[in-house]
Amino acid sequence: MEAALSAISQAHVRSDIAFAVAKKALDAMRQEGQGSLALLESAAKLQQQAVDRVTTSLQRVNALRPGELDVLA
Repeated sequence: MEAALSAISQAHVRSDIAFAVAKKALDAMRQEGQGSLALLESAAKLQQQAVDRVTTSLQRVNALRPGELDVLA
């Protein structure tokens, strides 16, 4: 009976350790995912800024040369 209780106790401790390790791994994955999302958001903002700059430049070119080739069309 004592051996069975000891085995159950050891199994419980092992289970607690396994859950703690799994939680730590999930937390690390969650942090990595959040970092990846932040990186993607930054890249999207940079891309939009570049597109906005090009669009503004093209609008200026069209304004300087009315009646000529519309580079925005």
